[in-house]
Amino acid sequence: MSVHDGPEYAQAGLDGEGGPGDVHRDAGSTREADGEEVTDQLFPDAVRSTLPLLYSQEPLGEDAIVFVKFFTPDSSWTWFATEFDGDDVFFGLVVGMETELGYFSLAELRSARGPLGLSIERDEHFAPKTLAQVR
Repeated sequence: MSVHDGPEYAQAGLDGEGGPGDVHRDAGSTREADGEEVTDQLFPDAVRSTLPLLYSQEPLGEDAIVFVKFFTPDSSWTWFATEFDGDDVFFGLVVGMETELGYFSLAELRSARGPLGLSIERDEHFAPKTLAQVR
């Protein structure tokens, strides 16, 4: 499921042109156009390292552990990540127009905006729980 599937989401104007103040993202940090590195608040290395690889929790079913919760502060969409491919793709529970298990992209989470134009955030106070507990 794409983070842009809901009618209230519009992809940010990311035309790839680049310019002063543009932010360039890599695996776990953010690099400003002037080369200064800042912490990736959405998915920092410390959080990234907690997620198991894709398919590693598949045998656990509803007992699979959710390690990260992403949400839109200006709507009701939530992404619960159970696994990560180490690059861009998560697997987990997506609660939006419907509730379903599926894949979602870090790049899409970064570029999506809610109806008021707010970025997706990570719940910094979320404690790991099973899929059954977050449903």
